[in-house]
Amino acid sequence: MSYYVDCKDTESQECLAALTDRINKQMTLNCQIPFSLPTAAIAQIVGEAKRYFYNAYDDAVEELYLTCPWEVFRDDSFRLGLTNRDGMDGNKIKKSETQKDRGVIVMPDNVFSVLRVYQLGRFSGEAGWGSSTRLDGGNLDFGVQRMFASSMYNDRLPQAADNLLYWTCNWYFFDEARQLLQEMHGFKYNRLTKKLRFTGELPKFSCVFQTLCTIPDCDLFDDDLFFRYCVALCMKHMSRILGMFQYNLPGNVTINYDMYAQWGDTEMQEIKEEISQMRHSVSYFYTT
Repeated sequence: MSYYVDCKDTESQECLAALTDRINKQMTLNCQIPFSLPTAAIAQIVGEAKRYFYNAYDDAVEELYLTCPWEVFRDDSFRLGLTNRDGMDGNKIKKSETQKDRGVIVMPDNVFSVLRVYQLGRFSGEAGWGSSTRLDGGNLDFGVQRMFASSMYNDRLPQAADNLLYWTCNWYFFDEARQLLQEMHGFKYNRLTKKLRFTGELPKFSCVFQTLCTIPDCDLFDDDLFFRYCVALCMKHMSRILGMFQYNLPGNVTINYDMYAQWGDTEMQEIKEEISQMRHSVSYFYTT
């Protein structure tokens, strides 16, 4: 994955130029301070910031399902590996054998992570209890929805409330059965090569990949936390540059370059704490 802007993407280039201008204005307090970073240096810092946000910031990626047709899995290049001694040099496996694409699917550049892989037509826990594809077997007279609705509009409201609890328990059981019995495949995804390699039985039918994809650059650049993080990194880099030289401005004004480092360090720490709190916040609450 390239963490820098695609040169062929005009929109991303324009967004990067706008972000660079905002960062320089923030660092120089609208040109009141005579120090700024070159555009190329800021672009490199933005690329490093993107790398961190993809790993730590939930809103920097979005969940997406990708499909792969079954024809891909029937091809010999996908199914064949080291099958005979043609791939051997005496008792040594040739290096070319490590470059074969057996069991490998190459993901798009914007796929950051692959969470799960499902093979269609091979479900055993999601299809219900019979030939129907419904959890209640396709029989509406005995569906789980009727557990509490059948007693809701008469004088047996306590029974309806009890049935509602029973309905919840049944759906919890169905969902648990789906997760336990639904067939999934062992795999390993490499973010550098974008290769997903099946580590167990190779699929034979069409597959669905549950992935996390990076959002467009223009959307990420508009995020306030990302902008502040980029400014903090730039301030730290500016501190390193100013700290390498000792000179005074006109009027014998000295430069306190430590202030740049302190500003950057404090801002980065606050941003990381805020991101950490957002990621680890609970989705439930207690009542008494």
